[in-house]
Amino acid sequence: MIDRGWIPEELFEQIKKVMPIFGAAVVVLNGNDVLLIKRAGGHLRGLWSLPAGRLNIREMPEECGRREVKEETGLVLSQLTELGLTTYMDNEIHTVGISYASEADTREVNLNEEHSEYMWVPFDRLPDNLAPTIKKVIGEAVSKMRFKYEI
Repeated sequence: MIDRGWIPEELFEQIKKVMPIFGAAVVVLNGNDVLLIKRAGGHLRGLWSLPAGRLNIREMPEECGRREVKEETGLVLSQLTELGLTTYMDNEIHTVGISYASEADTREVNLNEEHSEYMWVPFDRLPDNLAPTIKKVIGEAVSKMRFKYEI
């Protein structure tokens, strides 16, 4: 197994002050619904988001997306469709990430400790308290995956 070089939280806090953090996010679809997960802590606490996280050393972005979905929700995804690049900046963090979309075979989610709850929600009924850029990324997924769904 390849050592992915997990960054201790203290070091991560220093790194994010001086450079962008690269990661991946995945729009997980099931029928006409998208999976949203509520962050339990950290910068996005209380906001609905997508399974996402930072890229580890020697890890491809698509691997990162799959790993984050599995770690955060227990779902195992097969094929990911690349959506594009997303950038976000505020006073605490600057992130650059590749977004993906994928279909889940099940709605059974097992959240890890990073999240307090989840919901499957129709594309046209997204909650107001979304993390930054999430609505845009979901819109890109719906547009790119439209041929699979009747919206």
